[in-house]
Amino acid sequence: GAKNKDKMIKFYNMTNIACLIVNIVFSGVCFVFGRDIIGIFTSNLEIIEITYVGLNLFNIGFFATGINLTSTVYYQAIELPSKSNLICLLRSIIVFPISLILLSLLFKDLGIWSSYILSELITVCVMMITSNIKDATSHSLGF
Repeated sequence: GAKNKDKMIKFYNMTNIACLIVNIVFSGVCFVFGRDIIGIFTSNLEIIEITYVGLNLFNIGFFATGINLTSTVYYQAIELPSKSNLICLLRSIIVFPISLILLSLLFKDLGIWSSYILSELITVCVMMITSNIKDATSHSLGF
Protein backbone atom coordinates (compact mmCIF):
# COMPACT_ATOMS: atom_id res chain seq x y z
CA GLY A 1 0.00 0.00 0.00
CA ALA A 2 1.03 3.52 0.80
CA LYS A 3 3.86 2.38 3.12
CA ASN A 4 2.97 5.07 5.65
CA LYS A 5 4.57 3.85 8.88
CA ASP A 6 2.70 6.29 11.13
CA LYS A 7 -0.70 5.27 9.74
CA MET A 8 0.19 1.61 10.02
CA ILE A 9 1.18 1.95 13.68
CA LYS A 10 -1.90 4.07 14.35
CA PHE A 11 -4.15 1.40 12.83
CA TYR A 12 -2.41 -1.32 14.87
CA ASN A 13 -2.97 0.70 18.05
CA MET A 14 -6.61 1.42 17.15
CA THR A 15 -7.19 -2.28 16.65
CA ASN A 16 -5.73 -3.07 20.07
CA ILE A 17 -7.94 -0.37 21.64
CA ALA A 18 -11.01 -1.83 19.89
CA CYS A 19 -10.11 -5.28 21.27
CA LEU A 20 -9.73 -3.79 24.73
CA ILE A 21 -13.14 -2.09 24.57
CA VAL A 22 -14.88 -5.25 23.34
CA ASN A 23 -13.17 -7.29 26.07
CA ILE A 24 -14.17 -4.82 28.79
CA VAL A 25 -17.81 -4.85 27.65
CA PHE A 26 -17.99 -8.62 27.24
CA SER A 27 -16.18 -9.29 30.53
CA GLY A 28 -18.48 -6.82 32.31
CA VAL A 29 -21.56 -8.54 30.93
CA CYS A 30 -20.23 -11.94 32.00
CA PHE A 31 -19.27 -10.66 35.44
CA VAL A 32 -22.64 -9.04 36.07
CA PHE A 33 -24.98 -11.44 34.24
CA GLY A 34 -22.81 -14.57 33.99
CA ARG A 35 -24.77 -16.68 36.43
CA ASP A 36 -28.05 -15.81 34.69
CA ILE A 37 -26.61 -16.61 31.27
CA ILE A 38 -25.19 -19.93 32.50
CA GLY A 39 -28.53 -20.62 34.20
CA ILE A 40 -30.14 -20.81 30.76
CA PHE A 41 -28.23 -24.06 30.21
CA THR A 42 -28.39 -25.63 33.66
CA SER A 43 -30.21 -25.28 36.96
CA ASN A 44 -27.47 -27.04 38.96
CA LEU A 45 -26.12 -24.35 41.32
CA GLU A 46 -22.74 -26.05 41.70
CA ILE A 47 -22.22 -26.19 37.93
CA ILE A 48 -23.35 -22.57 37.61
CA GLU A 49 -20.79 -21.45 40.19
CA ILE A 50 -17.91 -23.49 38.74
CA THR A 51 -18.71 -22.25 35.24
CA TYR A 52 -19.08 -18.64 36.41
CA VAL A 53 -15.62 -18.67 37.99
CA GLY A 54 -14.11 -20.35 34.93
CA LEU A 55 -15.83 -18.00 32.51
CA ASN A 56 -14.55 -14.92 34.30
CA LEU A 57 -11.03 -16.31 34.61
CA PHE A 58 -11.06 -17.20 30.92
CA ASN A 59 -12.28 -13.69 30.04
CA ILE A 60 -9.17 -12.22 31.68
CA GLY A 61 -7.08 -14.14 29.15
CA PHE A 62 -8.93 -12.52 26.26
CA PHE A 63 -7.21 -9.20 26.99
CA ALA A 64 -3.84 -10.75 26.11
CA THR A 65 -5.41 -12.78 23.31
CA GLY A 66 -6.52 -9.55 21.63
CA ILE A 67 -2.94 -8.27 21.60
CA ASN A 68 -1.58 -11.61 20.42
CA LEU A 69 -4.06 -12.02 17.58
CA THR A 70 -3.76 -8.40 16.47
CA SER A 71 0.02 -8.76 16.42
CA THR A 72 -0.15 -12.08 14.56
CA VAL A 73 -2.29 -10.58 11.81
CA TYR A 74 -0.20 -7.39 11.72
CA TYR A 75 3.08 -9.27 11.30
CA GLN A 76 1.53 -11.32 8.52
CA ALA A 77 0.28 -8.15 6.83
CA ILE A 78 3.73 -6.53 6.89
CA GLU A 79 5.28 -9.73 5.58
CA LEU A 80 7.14 -10.83 8.70
CA PRO A 81 5.75 -14.36 9.02
CA SER A 82 8.49 -15.56 11.38
CA LYS A 83 7.26 -13.18 14.09
CA SER A 84 3.65 -14.14 13.42
CA ASN A 85 4.51 -17.83 13.51
CA LEU A 86 6.40 -17.42 16.79
CA ILE A 87 3.29 -15.96 18.41
CA CYS A 88 1.14 -18.80 17.05
CA LEU A 89 3.59 -21.48 18.20
CA LEU A 90 3.93 -20.01 21.67
CA ARG A 91 0.18 -19.58 22.17
CA SER A 92 -0.94 -22.99 21.00
CA ILE A 93 1.87 -25.52 20.81
CA ILE A 94 4.59 -24.54 23.28
CA VAL A 95 3.37 -22.52 26.26
CA PHE A 96 -0.28 -23.52 26.54
CA PRO A 97 0.22 -27.29 26.91
CA ILE A 98 3.00 -26.79 29.45
CA SER A 99 1.00 -24.29 31.49
CA LEU A 100 -2.08 -26.51 31.29
CA ILE A 101 -0.24 -29.51 32.67
CA LEU A 102 1.66 -27.63 35.38
CA LEU A 103 -1.19 -25.44 36.60
CA SER A 104 -3.74 -28.26 36.59
CA LEU A 105 -1.38 -30.36 38.72
CA LEU A 106 -0.81 -27.47 41.12
CA PHE A 107 -4.28 -25.91 41.29
CA LYS A 108 -6.69 -28.53 39.86
CA ASP A 109 -9.77 -26.95 38.18
CA LEU A 110 -8.57 -23.41 38.82
CA GLY A 111 -5.27 -24.30 37.17
CA ILE A 112 -7.04 -25.48 34.03
CA TRP A 113 -8.85 -22.15 33.66
CA SER A 114 -5.76 -20.15 34.62
CA SER A 115 -3.45 -21.89 32.15
CA TYR A 116 -5.05 -19.98 29.30
CA ILE A 117 -4.32 -16.64 31.00
CA LEU A 118 -0.73 -17.62 31.74
CA SER A 119 0.02 -18.86 28.24
CA GLU A 120 -1.39 -15.72 26.61
CA LEU A 121 0.50 -13.45 29.03
CA ILE A 122 3.78 -15.30 28.49
CA THR A 123 3.27 -14.98 24.75
CA VAL A 124 2.69 -11.21 25.07
CA CYS A 125 5.83 -10.89 27.21
CA VAL A 126 7.99 -12.89 24.79
CA MET A 127 6.63 -10.83 21.91
CA MET A 128 7.42 -7.58 23.71
CA ILE A 129 10.96 -8.75 24.54
CA THR A 130 11.80 -10.15 21.11
CA SER A 131 10.11 -7.61 18.87
CA ASN A 132 9.07 -4.00 18.64
CA ILE A 133 6.14 -3.14 16.39
CA LYS A 134 7.64 0.19 15.28
CA ASP A 135 11.02 -1.37 14.47
CA ALA A 136 9.38 -4.31 12.71
CA THR A 137 7.26 -1.93 10.64
CA SER A 138 10.31 0.13 9.68
CA HIS A 139 12.21 -3.04 8.77
CA SER A 140 9.30 -4.29 6.68
CA LEU A 141 9.08 -0.98 4.83
CA GLY A 142 12.82 -0.93 4.20
CA PHE A 143 13.55 2.10 6.40
